[in-house]
Amino acid sequence: MKTPLSYEQMTMITERAHRERNAAIRELFTAFPGKVLDFAARGFERFVRTLLVDAKSGL
Repeated sequence: MKTPLSYEQMTMITERAHRERNAAIRELFTAFPGKVLDFAARGFERFVRTLLVDAKSGL
């Protein structure tokens, strides 16, 4: 049989949930730009390599 939670216990649980959610959102916003930049850099590298290969084959 479960005992009912007091107001303080419910408040502590919801505050912890808010902190964990906010921490997850902060982590997302700090990691996302780096991932986007990595993706863009890899795409740019491939593009440059393609141009270099095309330039060498044209000579």
